[in-house]
Amino acid sequence: MTVAKWIDDGQMTFHLTAGGHRRVTREDLAVFMERMHLPLPATWTSNPSRVLIVDDDELDRQHIAFLIRKNFPAVDILEAENGFDMGRKITTFIPSLIILDLRMPGLDGFEVCKSIRSDPKLQEAVIVAMSSQDDDATKKRIFKSGADDFLSKNAESPIWIEKLREWLATRRISDAGK
Repeated sequence: MTVAKWIDDGQMTFHLTAGGHRRVTREDLAVFMERMHLPLPATWTSNPSRVLIVDDDELDRQHIAFLIRKNFPAVDILEAENGFDMGRKITTFIPSLIILDLRMPGLDGFEVCKSIRSDPKLQEAVIVAMSSQDDDATKKRIFKSGADDFLSKNAESPIWIEKLREWLATRRISDAGK
């Protein structure tokens, strides 16, 4: 009854079968559950979602971590302030989502992205590049380097939250069969 009410109220996405029965995809259900702060079944994922935030700006790292903790409390978060710190943490933490600042002292975010993609343990991770330099050339180059998405550091918090929801739901669903 509860699920039918959520569907009737337009809170949950569904489709109709040829026989007129309502069906909800696993992906849509995961997005809905995340939005409602409901836990996903343990069988849907072998590991909790893990996010590694790589940024030399402490305030930016703290802001992103705050948004994740507030909206996705079950997610494990680790922060890295430079390339060395990231390299040390990434191999043991094995994140499902990496939020990577492209412009940090002594770190070429484009090369880091390529390196992550070449590591078999990290190939499944969603890589989100971020930069205050929000131009087409930067986006084209980072996508060519293996990033899954790009978001401007100047984006408003609601945009970050919606994108985080997408990235985390995508990762959880892809892990479902493992």
